[in-house]
Amino acid sequence: MRPHKQQLIITLNLEVLQNVRHNLLALEESIRTVLGKGEKWLDDDDDAMTFVQMNQFLVNENSRCLQTCRDIASEKEVVNSLNTDASQSKETLATTLASASYAKEERTKCHTDNSQLEVVYKTIPITTENCFFELKDNLTSLIKSLSKKIKSLQKKNTEQDTKIKEIEWKLTQAENTNKDQEKYMDKIIAEVQSVAESKTNSKLNEFIIELHKASEFIQNETDTLSEKVKNCEGCNETILKRQENIENNFRVNIDSITKKLECCFDLVAENNKTAIGQLQEMSDQLVNQKEFEIAVKKEIKETKEFHSFQKSENVIFSTELTKISETLHRVSKDVEKIKMDFASRSASVVQTESSKEMIMEKLLNKVTDVDDRITKELDTMSQEKKEINSNNVTESFCVYWDELFVTDAKKDQIVQSFSYSYSLLNTQLPHYDQLTGLYTAPYDGIYIVSVMIENRTVMKVQFNVCSKDQSEEKLHAVCFAKGKKTSPSVAFPVILVKDEQLYLKYFEDYEGLKLGRNTTFSCILVKQLRFNL
Repeated sequence: MRPHKQQLIITLNLEVLQNVRHNLLALEESIRTVLGKGEKWLDDDDDAMTFVQMNQFLVNENSRCLQTCRDIASEKEVVNSLNTDASQSKETLATTLASASYAKEERTKCHTDNSQLEVVYKTIPITTENCFFELKDNLTSLIKSLSKKIKSLQKKNTEQDTKIKEIEWKLTQAENTNKDQEKYMDKIIAEVQSVAESKTNSKLNEFIIELHKASEFIQNETDTLSEKVKNCEGCNETILKRQENIENNFRVNIDSITKKLECCFDLVAENNKTAIGQLQEMSDQLVNQKEFEIAVKKEIKETKEFHSFQKSENVIFSTELTKISETLHRVSKDVEKIKMDFASRSASVVQTESSKEMIMEKLLNKVTDVDDRITKELDTMSQEKKEINSNNVTESFCVYWDELFVTDAKKDQIVQSFSYSYSLLNTQLPHYDQLTGLYTAPYDGIYIVSVMIENRTVMKVQFNVCSKDQSEEKLHAVCFAKGKKTSPSVAFPVILVKDEQLYLKYFEDYEGLKLGRNTTFSCILVKQLRFNL
């Protein structure tokens, strides 16, 4: 166990060193903070502090650090005074230590922000001088190290001042350079603007001149075209008048020719009532044939409007029409020849009675040939009509959906859920397969197809009406139901060749599809045709 006095002295020395260490740490932390702010200001152009503010801040911090170092160094004097006055009495030593402690406390409060140290020195009896000498040596070494640090800080401060002056000089040079560049750029901009204005004005003048020329040209062309239009109108009026005159002349000529023909026919009728009766029957048959052909052409035209995309079928149909037209043309030629023969024969009959029998014989032969051909055509048509009407109704079918049936359908799958059929005058379904959903056309002809959907689900449902022959699949129409409680329908004509398959396909995938009884699919043969494939 150490003596009490020695413990007090050593404790005092340790407290002094501890206070010095705390002061140095606080000073180092403060210097590190100042250095960080300075480096941040150099790296960051957007810093809020200006150059003057930063410079003043660094000067103040340098002064504060130097003052703190001086305060730390001044503690050496207190320790030295303690060493030289070791022989003083206890009261004097206590007074000196108290005053030194009070002075140190005041300096610390005035010049340090990060640490507040308070040292209270107690009255200690000093009996040995070795302790004071050791304390003196320690403080001397500490003061030397602090002096070196102070010198290095002063050197850094001087270097920073030099750098700051260099930066100020560079900033001044940069400002002067920027001003010169701004003046030069203003001068260039003014010159460019003047040149651009002059070019713009010249182009504007040229454009205005071209506009005037274009307006004059347009005006001249308008006048020329107006004159041409007036001339054309006059020519059109002249042409219309000529056309009216020609039509009137034709009417007069036709009337005169008609009268002559009527006279000739009257003369022939008086002598050849039987031949005239046969010719009248033949004419009626020809008229009926023409009306039938006109009706067929009308139906074909309507069908073509609905199915313009079926080019191959239209080509076949056009070929058939061409053949029919050629037949009619031949018949018309024969009729014209007959009329010419009648005219010539009538003139011959008027001129001479001796050649009447020969003319009538030839005429009857030609009429007989034409009558035979027309009779064959009528027999063929009658046979076709009998075949079509043999079952009270033309070829047809009509099937409807099982309303209790719920299915999961896949896209492009053929609809096979028509479980029941309607009776169309006892017509059976030999050509519709309910298992596969395919209808095979038994004849070449025009069919009317009808599709209706009664949607009982919230999803959208669409059926595609398709057909397929030996070549490829064709889409004819679609039937689309938007949502629940909707029943859309579609009906359209379609041309099908024999053995061509007609069916419905799902447009997309459907889960839990449920449709009503009014969902139907039907087809009726309207007109049977004959294609020469």
